[in-house]
Amino acid sequence: MPDLCDGQKPQHAPAAGKGGRLLTRRTQDFLTKTNERPSSRMTKNQTPQLNPGFCALGFENPGITKSIDGSFRTWSVRSIAWSPDGWYLASGSDDSSIRVWRMPDGTRRHTLAGHTDHISCVTWEPSGAIIASASYDNTIRLWDSVTGRQIRVLEGHTGIVRGICFTRDGKLLISKSADNTIRIWRCDTWEVLGFFDEPTSGALLGLSIHPTNLQVATLNSTQDRSDRSIRLWSVNVEKVFANAPKSYSVHYTNAKVVLVGDSSVGKTGLGIGLTGQTYQKTDSTHGRQVWTLETEEPGYRLVHQLHLNEVAVALVVFDGKRETDPFGGVRHWDRVLKQSHLVQDNAGLPLKKFLVAARTDRGSIGVSQERIDALVKDMGFEGYFVTSAKENYNIKELGDQIRACINWELMPKVTSRQMFHSIKSSIISSRKSGIVLTTKDEMYSGYVKSDTSNGESNKSISQFETCLGLVEAQGFVRRLGFGGLILLKPEILDAYASALVNAAKDEPDGMGCIANGMYSI
Repeated sequence: MPDLCDGQKPQHAPAAGKGGRLLTRRTQDFLTKTNERPSSRMTKNQTPQLNPGFCALGFENPGITKSIDGSFRTWSVRSIAWSPDGWYLASGSDDSSIRVWRMPDGTRRHTLAGHTDHISCVTWEPSGAIIASASYDNTIRLWDSVTGRQIRVLEGHTGIVRGICFTRDGKLLISKSADNTIRIWRCDTWEVLGFFDEPTSGALLGLSIHPTNLQVATLNSTQDRSDRSIRLWSVNVEKVFANAPKSYSVHYTNAKVVLVGDSSVGKTGLGIGLTGQTYQKTDSTHGRQVWTLETEEPGYRLVHQLHLNEVAVALVVFDGKRETDPFGGVRHWDRVLKQSHLVQDNAGLPLKKFLVAARTDRGSIGVSQERIDALVKDMGFEGYFVTSAKENYNIKELGDQIRACINWELMPKVTSRQMFHSIKSSIISSRKSGIVLTTKDEMYSGYVKSDTSNGESNKSISQFETCLGLVEAQGFVRRLGFGGLILLKPEILDAYASALVNAAKDEPDGMGCIANGMYSI
């Protein structure tokens, strides 16, 4: 078949349409080529045709994204895959997102965001209901192809997941990783049925399943190209299910709750109260703080952190005693929340908002109830709470309302190894101990000494590093680029950045620059 769009660089990751009718090849210069075989007249229910020479993704370059500041950034597209019915094309790129394109007009249907590193592979479940993606963040994520909503995260690999594919019947998902293993996941419970070792080196890793029997083909290439081998593996499904090892998987759900508002309105005290801690007077804090709030549902964790993507519940906090427009900050943060929700397209979670008056122990609210009711109605708040963290007033009631309004069925589920869950719990416990700065070796040593679980016994450093990366992606820790140090309170960086901004703002010359020195946070 002749090339219909000339590319200047090698092609990778071919994707065929249903019945071999269309062939799309992703090029490194971001052009997508399509070759079409002659066919008879098509009906509207058949695979869509593209005219010869049509660049399928020419309407909106899949490797170019627009950032919040309006600038454009170029990313490499690493993987593409047709939907089983041939009407959609999914592409995964280095900006850690997956885009779903409607064919044949090439319009973008969804942008799927959730991974924290490059996308290495995308594929469709045979029915077309689910899109699976693999990433350099060592995870596999599953997405609802209709809504674009993330439905599950699969943790278990300790290296980059290079390839994934479903069996033809949709019962199994096979994944190949740079950790030298191939894992077999059952698609009804998303637990690992088993895995086998395959030596892996280099960046070129391929994975494919035979269309009529469970024969897995894998591709491996060493960095020096001394070994380029294709291996064939026959998998006996009956034996795999019959001999499946004892499950060491855990399943849980995260929901993110944020407290937003202007400085000195009582967010920190409210957060301390909601997480069941004893009230303590705090100075005004700039930036974010992170807490974990236990829920009554087993295995559920409610995470507060001031990152406004994938927010389930937002508490907009204000100080009703302020003499100058007490609702000024409320309007600002309401706009910020709405904008953040729009950026997520239609794949965002339903956002619930509550208006909260804090620090009411300092005196009555200087705003009429009529104005408050009008604001709640106008901005679409679910309700209004008057609170005092110091007197523990309405704190429990607010917490109960937060838990009750979260639609847990819509929250992405996480399937993880028991050991991973144990390691992550150990890391979070280190945060609660008051330690601010530590090293990876110290944390690993502490975990090995403290873990008394009866599950998996192999506590490798690679597994610990993988879990450390997963916890870092949630904002609980930050690995520093020097000395092997780990910051257990990454919100300190936010406070330091705020201190620099304030210092620059207070510079009498007004040049927006400051001298080297010590700045209070």
